[in-house]
Amino acid sequence: QQKKKKKKKKKKKKKIEQLEKAKLIEILNMDENTSIKFFARRNEMKQKMDQLRKRADNLVEEMAKQIKDGGIKDDKYVKTNAASLFNINREMIKTREDFVNNLFDLLSVEQVAKFLIFEKRFREEIRELIFRQDE
Repeated sequence: QQKKKKKKKKKKKKKIEQLEKAKLIEILNMDENTSIKFFARRNEMKQKMDQLRKRADNLVEEMAKQIKDGGIKDDKYVKTNAASLFNINREMIKTREDFVNNLFDLLSVEQVAKFLIFEKRFREEIRELIFRQDE
């Protein structure tokens, strides 16, 4: 059952990514060459973000395991892990910032602005859809 859920979640994620990609091509009005370069850079950024998320997930899971296995008594352990999580969050912000800053040699200023607007609104729409499904 757990595998079925993961497979279904993966399928939904892939559909969302395909929709996002199609909308981006349309909104940014990119030619084929620009699209290829844009999505290559974006995929690279997404891979870095995934790696960072996995690192954060591993830290959180390790702390949860510690709690389950008898609790955490050492404040240094929690402070160290909190600092690591904050560092990972900063790395994620920096990765995203570098990606956007590196778009200016590929896209026009207006296209970069449209990308930023689209990305925020698209995430909000997806979040709303997920919340509506849970109701």
